Amino acid sequence: MQQILENPPENIKREAVNAMRYNTFTNSLDETKIGTLGEIGKYAEQARGSQSPFLRIPAKVILPFLRTPTNIASFTLERTPLAFASRAVRADIAAGGARRDLALAKISLGSLAMGTSANLALQGQITGGGPQNRDLKNMMRAGGWQPYSLLINGKYYAYNRLDPVGALLGLAADITEISG
Repeated sequence: MQQILENPPENIKREAVNAMRYNTFTNSLDETKIGTLGEIGKYAEQARGSQSPFLRIPAKVILPFLRTPTNIASFTLERTPLAFASRAVRADIAAGGARRDLALAKISLGSLAMGTSANLALQGQITGGGPQNRDLKNMMRAGGWQPYSLLINGKYYAYNRLDPVGALLGLAADITEISG
């Protein structure tokens, strides 16, 4: 073990770099687990590298941030029951061992977080985006209501910037609000 710590093999170094990129949402879109998001992201990256024919403005000005938001969305969806639709996730489950355990743990814990969020939304302790009607939403805001927030001791605390966990909470709260 001491020898590995002092001089790690190339495969361990490579896996450490891959884990770092995955956990900081900077991995390439080719490595995105949710295939459709990766495909859309790759096409958008290609388009971003070209010149806009309509405005003659570089597409990087229009789409400055692409990889990180796409990876955050993929990271979030990997933690929902929708992950079973992904070939990569199904391959991880079929591989067995640690890959299977990790894939199922992500889905299980994400689903648990969403279920808890839905229950809190039913109790009025967590909010989603609120109603589509602008006037109704403004009336609610005037009364102190805040979208994508937790209600703790009568005060709202926003969670919408806590991605990817915030996205799971918001998704569940929105579904609960929409379904009534």
